[in-house]
Amino acid sequence: MRRAGAIALTLALTLSGGLVRAAEVPDACLIPATDLDMTLAGLERAGWQVVPGGTLPPEVAELLVWSYATQYLTGDSGGEPLDSILTLQRRTVEGLARKRDIPTSKTRLLQRDGAALAVFWRVPEAGMMELQCRGAMLEAGADVPDTVIGTLARQEVDGGAIMILPLDAAALTAEIGGLATVPTAVLDSYIRFEGEPSL
Repeated sequence: MRRAGAIALTLALTLSGGLVRAAEVPDACLIPATDLDMTLAGLERAGWQVVPGGTLPPEVAELLVWSYATQYLTGDSGGEPLDSILTLQRRTVEGLARKRDIPTSKTRLLQRDGAALAVFWRVPEAGMMELQCRGAMLEAGADVPDTVIGTLARQEVDGGAIMILPLDAAALTAEIGGLATVPTAVLDSYIRFEGEPSL
């Protein structure tokens, strides 16, 4: 397997040619883990802090809502204006904060200066596990894409993929009238791997 750090760096370099700089999926999101605690330990070593269960700080909600609006930003919005899409996806994020663990599905929200992350660890079937990270980052000095919604960059990794979408934060902030904090990039990573959960 290619080292996770090398994967993230490759995608960041691809994006740096005029799209967005320094938007990387955390290494811990790309390493198979037999329990969510293994992933959280890696994220905490990288400076991420777990949001206490049942709580949802406004700054976390405002960033994460963009990671759920990506499919509308890059595809069919169904004719809905952006502010309506954000309001709808905010309910989705609020639901994550209330989500309870079960042995085969665990979710955590994390934050770091100017960034928020939702981590999902799942056991969809016997002998298989999944790890997904969805997040958004507000990077000071990030390159601005040529269009308000930049080009979605996707890279295949062992068992999954990394996706990063750069945004023109200033233009989107003006469009929605300051309704929510706009990140400079949203990210999504997903890996599926064989193994048995730690007991």
